[in-house]
Amino acid sequence: MTEAWKDQVRAQLQERGVGQDWLAQQVGAAGRGTISKLLKRTAEGAPAQIGSSLVPRICEVLGIPLPMVSTPDEKTSRVIDLMSKSSEDMKDAIIRMLEAAVKTSNSR
Repeated sequence: MTEAWKDQVRAQLQERGVGQDWLAQQVGAAGRGTISKLLKRTAEGAPAQIGSSLVPRICEVLGIPLPMVSTPDEKTSRVIDLMSKSSEDMKDAIIRMLEAAVKTSNSR
């Protein structure tokens, strides 16, 4: 989990006017402090926790993309955002289109 992703989670909670307890309930977290622990930073500002099996479900509930290890450029971020909001059929169609376009591009 990147700090940018954690900031997105915090922003989504604030935008929706809900708290970490609400998110914990939505994702089926074991305890009330689970989300707090997940989003916590150390005194030095580093993440206290760097991974969780809850991340995909949190992304689904909040409608945000999965955290990235590296920061993609603006166009790639937009593609990832749109893909994360697409239906499975739409994702399959886009993948087929991109594979065909890359194959054609590489054969030139």
